[in-house]
Amino acid sequence: MRSASGRVDFCVWLEQATRWLSLVSRRWRQHRWRLAMVRWCVAVCLLWPIRTQASDVIDFDRDVRPILSDKCVYCHGPDEETRAADLRLDSPAGWTADLGGYQAVVPGKLDESELWRRISAEDPTVRMPPPEAKLGLTDAQRQVLRRWIEQGAPWSPHWAFVAPERPLPPLDASGWSRGPVDTFLRNAAQRQGLQPNPEASREKLLRRLTLDLTGLPPQPAELDAFLRDESPDAYEKVVDRLLASPAYGQRMAWEWLEAGRYADTDGFQGDPTRSMWPWKDWLVDALNDNLPFDEFTVTLLAGDLLPQPTPEQIVATAFNRNHMFNGEGGRIPEETRVENVFDRTETVATVWLGLTFTCCRCHDHKFDPFTQEEYYRFFAFFNNTSEDGRSGRGKTPPVYDYLSPQLRRRQATVRAELDRVTQAMESDIPELDSHQQSWEDEMRQQLDARRTPSAWGTWYRTDVIPVPAERVFAEPLGPEKTLPGPIDPQAAASDGSRWVAAPDLPDGVVHSLPDTVGATYFLREVFCAVPRSFHLSLGSDDGIKVWIDGQLVVAKDTRRAAAADQEQVTIDLPAGRHQLLVKNRKCGRHWRFFTSVFSANCRMD
Repeated sequence: MRSASGRVDFCVWLEQATRWLSLVSRRWRQHRWRLAMVRWCVAVCLLWPIRTQASDVIDFDRDVRPILSDKCVYCHGPDEETRAADLRLDSPAGWTADLGGYQAVVPGKLDESELWRRISAEDPTVRMPPPEAKLGLTDAQRQVLRRWIEQGAPWSPHWAFVAPERPLPPLDASGWSRGPVDTFLRNAAQRQGLQPNPEASREKLLRRLTLDLTGLPPQPAELDAFLRDESPDAYEKVVDRLLASPAYGQRMAWEWLEAGRYADTDGFQGDPTRSMWPWKDWLVDALNDNLPFDEFTVTLLAGDLLPQPTPEQIVATAFNRNHMFNGEGGRIPEETRVENVFDRTETVATVWLGLTFTCCRCHDHKFDPFTQEEYYRFFAFFNNTSEDGRSGRGKTPPVYDYLSPQLRRRQATVRAELDRVTQAMESDIPELDSHQQSWEDEMRQQLDARRTPSAWGTWYRTDVIPVPAERVFAEPLGPEKTLPGPIDPQAAASDGSRWVAAPDLPDGVVHSLPDTVGATYFLREVFCAVPRSFHLSLGSDDGIKVWIDGQLVVAKDTRRAAAADQEQVTIDLPAGRHQLLVKNRKCGRHWRFFTSVFSANCRMD
């Protein structure tokens, strides 16, 4: 905007230069453009304080629109609710409309334009903007509007809606310019009667360049190499090196991370971690790979809708889910969901349209040509999602299981190897049948050699040895006194008790014994050709003790009726002959005894 001296800020020119540069956005990393852009950035830093003399020709978008938007359009703009006097100053149709025999602006006719009469009036009841609005115009702003009307009140759309046109670079006969951007800078400086500053030292130049392109200062070795390189293209080689550096994409990603509201947490309450870093990695890679801007845009906003999208194209669309997510227990899920859609709508509009679209959420825009209805048309694009507003504690659905390209390659290698092994295992092997038959024959011979059956001898038992009930269990009686030595069933015990063969005691049956209080012993011999494991199941009327080769393996002092499987024990026996001795305590009238060999499996050791 103009100052009182009729000069314009350098930023006005800078805006025009920026619009021109946008013409080459898709080629900006090609050699001739990237050098020009770097020099342009450096020159902007040097020439920023410069203020250029305004042109005599008024440019509506540059000179007039800012004044009308700032001072007039709130009351005389597109919003019907705040519009006053049925006057619109945001379009030619509005300011040239018949207001009852007069117009706000009559192009080329200052004295017939009500706008000029009002803004130049001394009477505060007539002057616009009204004093109470605190939006008074400066003399310089009034003169801009005066000259604009005199020049025919030209109009142009907002620059954001106008396709840029490539201007012809000014000629520079001095030879100072090294590219088209330089010619624009020199031309603007010459209009001010200024000459360029001396060229910066190589140390300063490298530092500025490295900070601009990577965000990092140059390393001492890099500075030394640049100072030693006296070739004409030394600067260009540094630019190429920095553009090829991974740090370049990391530096260029700063603004996109900010615009995309990037974060690796949800941002509310406990602020749980969420894995958004793959999106950041995609962004850095896309910038380092110089992805064309149109492809960059489509992939960020709708990569998942592309035909057969890659995992990276799907991950890129996480741009729209970088926002905060409210997982508070008391929030309303639908409210959260709608707020998320608002965020996506307004972020995309801000980043890609460069406009304050947010205002239209609640009403027609006060300044820009947008209506609330248009806002919700755009909103509808983002209102189709499976998200329901409920928090997933850092993993709010929909969630995409992503593997990096390196891991996918590793996974493919492993799967290929697995497929190869599986195919080999499932393929027919002609010689397998004969090999298997040979193996089976060999195993059968080995088993037959070790499968000598176990031999259980006949049961022997003693007569009841009468002893008071309270002494029966603990007191060694009859054959028990000879333990741990072997027992000879053919010899009498020291107390005169004898063994009697009892072939009528088959396994798996509860046997009744004489009704006498005391102890009865049972003896049986087992022969193992090879080491074996036996599982014995026993039962007794009252107390029971069991010894294997003189070693006590069961001792249960109890009172009960005999039944199957009351005591169970697994016994590992080496090869050879062994003795099983059982003592049955009898305290009542009914005396029963049970035994069974559940299994006798060869250990094969």
